Formats: sequence, C-alpha cells, structure tokens
Amino acid sequence: MDLSCTAQLRLHKTHHVQEALRALSANTHSPQESQESSWSSHLQLPDVVVQHGTGPHNVIYADTKGKEIVISRRAAEAVLRGAHVFVPGVMACSQELHKGDLVAVSVAMEAPGSEGYMTRGSIVGPELAAIASLYIGKGRAGFSRQDMFKQPSGVGVHMTQRVFCLEPCHGLLPGLGMLQNLPSAVVAHVLQPAPGSCVLDMCASPGGKSTHLAQLMRDQGRVIALDRTHAKAQQIRNLAAELGLSSVEAYKMDATTAVQSSGQARSAGSESVLARQADTAEALAAKHQELSDKARVRQERKAKARAMHGQAPLQQPDAASQPVCQGFPPESFEYILLDGPCSALGLRPRLAHLTTLSELRQTARYQRKLLQVAVQLLKPGGYMVYSTCTINPGENEANINFVLQRFKDMQLVPQTPHLAGPGLSGYYMHEDGYREDWLLPAQAQLVQRFDPCSSTDTIGFFIAKLRKSP
Repeated sequence: MDLSCTAQLRLHKTHHVQEALRALSANTHSPQESQESSWSSHLQLPDVVVQHGTGPHNVIYADTKGKEIVISRRAAEAVLRGAHVFVPGVMACSQELHKGDLVAVSVAMEAPGSEGYMTRGSIVGPELAAIASLYIGKGRAGFSRQDMFKQPSGVGVHMTQRVFCLEPCHGLLPGLGMLQNLPSAVVAHVLQPAPGSCVLDMCASPGGKSTHLAQLMRDQGRVIALDRTHAKAQQIRNLAAELGLSSVEAYKMDATTAVQSSGQARSAGSESVLARQADTAEALAAKHQELSDKARVRQERKAKARAMHGQAPLQQPDAASQPVCQGFPPESFEYILLDGPCSALGLRPRLAHLTTLSELRQTARYQRKLLQVAVQLLKPGGYMVYSTCTINPGENEANINFVLQRFKDMQLVPQTPHLAGPGLSGYYMHEDGYREDWLLPAQAQLVQRFDPCSSTDTIGFFIAKLRKSP
C-alpha cells in the first residue's frame, strides 16, 4: 500500500497565494482536519501551495456499534487523498443502516475473478470480513441502506476521522488554480517556454500542464494541446476558459500521427499548420454515426468508472462543432512537452498495481513512437521535456537512452528547478535475455527521478529535458 500525506494546489497567478492560503485554512470540514493538516507556500515554486497532512492515525471504531460501509478500491484511494465517499463507490452496507449513522469505512479490493471480488449491494457480514479487512476511517452515512444503492450520485459517507488526514478542497477557488501533484507542476517550470512561443503539448488531457505552460508564458503565444478524443480536447478547452487563458488551443489528434508527410506539407502551402476551420457538419456527423460497438463499450466503461469515483459524466461534444487539426510540418515548434501515457506505477495513493511485464514493454514501445514524433516536430535549438508518472526505468531512462542513441542531434540539458534525485545508470538484463540500457552516470545527473519513498513525499515521477542542436 503506497500512501502520501501531502497535496498540492497550483495557482493560476502567484499573487493569489495569500488569498488561497486564507481560503484553504478556513475550509476545514472536521475537527481532525482543523488540527492535523495545514497549508503553506512552496519554497521553490512561487505558484504552488502545499497541504501537509498527517498519518497514520489510530482510529477507534467502537462507537460505530458494528455498522460498516465497504467501498471500492478506487473510491478508497480518493478518500485517502481527502475526498468523502460518493455513493457510486459504495459496494456494501450493514443491514440496519440509517442516514446519519456513524459507520466504519473499509475497502473491498475488488477485482473480478479474484478472492477480493464483491458484488455491489452486498450486506456486510462475517463472510465479507476477509475481503474488506482494510479500514481507512469512519464517518456519517449520507443515506439509509435502502437509498444508498438507489441514488445515482451524492455523498454516501461524510468522513469525520481518517487514518490519513488530508483536507478536501474541491470547489475552492474556481478560476484561481487546480489540484496538481508537485512533480507535475515542476514540469512546466522545467520547460519554461518564453512568452510569444509556439508550444506543443502532445498528450495534454486533462489540461493541467497545458494551462500551466500558458500561465508561465503570460498567455502570450500559442499552446497547442492534443489528445485522442473530442471529449478530452473539450475538457482542456473548458479548463483553459475557467482559468481565463486564451492562448491554449486544443485539438483531437493521435499524437503519433502529428507529423505531416512531405506531400501534406507542400499542399498546405502558405496556410497555417493548423486547419482552424471544421470539416463540414455532414462529414463529421457521418463519422460520429460510424462509432463502432467497441468504441461504445469503451465510452460506457469510462462513464461507469467516473461514476465509481463520484465524478459527473463527461459531456460528449458535438463532433460537427470541433476544430480540426491536420498535423504539422517537421520542425514546427520551439518547445514540446511529451507527458505520455505510462504505466502510472508512481501514482499515490495506490492500494494495488495490476500490470504485467509484457504490458510495461508495450507501453514503452508506444512511448518511443511518440518520442520520435516529438523529435521530428522540434525546431533546431528547441527544447523538449519528456515526463512520466511511473518508476519503471524501461519507460524512463531506457527511453531517453533510445532518443540519445537514435538522434545524435539531441542532448540532455540541466533542469531548473531540480527538486528530485538523479536517474538510474547502467542496464538491466531481463530473464528472456533482453538487455535494457539506461543512462551513463553523467547523463543520470541531468534527469529528475522523484522517488515515492523519499522524504519529499511526492508521487513517483520522471523528468528529462533535451535540446536539439541548432
């Protein structure tokens, strides 16, 4: 079980720090939160404030009189980060549960086909003790048992005491900032694009780093944000609008196809690298109607997952109204951020990680496709930052070694700020004979590897900054 006792809020403007600290300090929801957590400004990042939580605490459950609510693993991970329990995450309740009852909150390590599987709507009893034996706090039931499984949304348990205490801050400071892990906030500072620049964020959803880049550019220039669905692109636009940023442009595009072929580049002529006009409404509507059964199932699965987290469903944007991007000629951008899909083995809190060696290698191969595109799109003299939220060296140091070996005009450069430890040097020989080469010792000193077990108490994260020779 990998837990964390800090949370970070990135502010849109640095002069809002004191205002944010006052509002956050007043946002206590229980006596425990008031006594056990505090907010302060970060010493090296002027636009970040940090909440210092505490734990583990010894929670006494005797006053719950045996009443209990069992929640899903993912809902529990949200609670460990300061959330209350939303009803979609409730898996089981005691038989005689009434609204307002004090209840113990335990976790079902739900995974169909395993011993930890639990059917939603179950009654808490002795037979579930082996499945839900991890307790994370207690609180007041928001609904009776009968209503708990009828409600599509709402707070199922208002947490009053937690094993790990972090103060919830949802709904605070609209337009002034957003919750963001510390290493994620470091990324934009490391790239540090100049105002007026043209920047590409290749895998941008939900838009935290894109908007941070625009903020550091004083909203001058262009931040082109790509992601693979219209819904994710719209999510980025919504966040940029909430923060009052006009320089962020979000487009639906698979970043592995972002480089225009020579024929496409010639046909574009003197036109912009972006096709700002949408396709005809009829053509896009036809594409929308051709949504495959597999895609529909994927959308339904995502909607269910959001409900399990107590999140509102994503609004499906009208495809006919979406701006279209046709890709970019080589060497189009002065700055590129590639925070690509990864195995997420560094995220915290996590009660379980479910992945295989084969999946790790497959993810690294996909990342290398993205890296090759990034190098092609980067202008000579330009800077690129590659980051992941995993501790797997195959996705981190091995991928940077791949870039350095494949593209001789790319070099690692120092980073500012540099808050983490060095990367890994050497290599690893897998059991099947595959050799995974990492970095040279001098190269390892130039990257940042955030260790989730270190005293900095952050998620596991990796950052490398590279420059293309002029």
